[in-house]
Amino acid sequence: MAGVSVCSLYMAAANNAQRTVLIAFGFAARIFEMTGSCVSWVSTAEILTTDVRTTGHAAANAVARIGSLFSPFLIVGHISLVKKGLIMLVIHAVTVIFVSQLPETKGSHMGPAHHTSVDDDDDNEDLALREEDDFQDELSHSHSDDRVNSSEN
Repeated sequence: MAGVSVCSLYMAAANNAQRTVLIAFGFAARIFEMTGSCVSWVSTAEILTTDVRTTGHAAANAVARIGSLFSPFLIVGHISLVKKGLIMLVIHAVTVIFVSQLPETKGSHMGPAHHTSVDDDDDNEDLALREEDDFQDELSHSHSDDRVNSSEN
């Protein structure tokens, strides 16, 4: 939808559309772009390990820097608005093709955690009892320290 919105924005601008139409397409494009960005961050966290994600983010950052080098030539260049819109649509379509190749995560497990977690109620009760015992031990030690200090005075 983002690519369609961006392309529509270019097409509307090429046909001298009203300002409100251009603003509407601009808002729609921005909303769909940000939605795609947020979804990709969430889905990659479910699918990929930290090592793969960090490498992927570094590669994406490098490609983005290259894209930012060439994008002013696309925008300011002497290409018609219709062609610019079609180029943006193709870029979005290629992105959709790549993203559609990611596996579905519904019903899959995220894998083992690297920290100890409490999973069932029995463990929660045991943990609560251990914490209560630790608290009682601390409390009894602090009272015995108070008695020792008061006898020294």
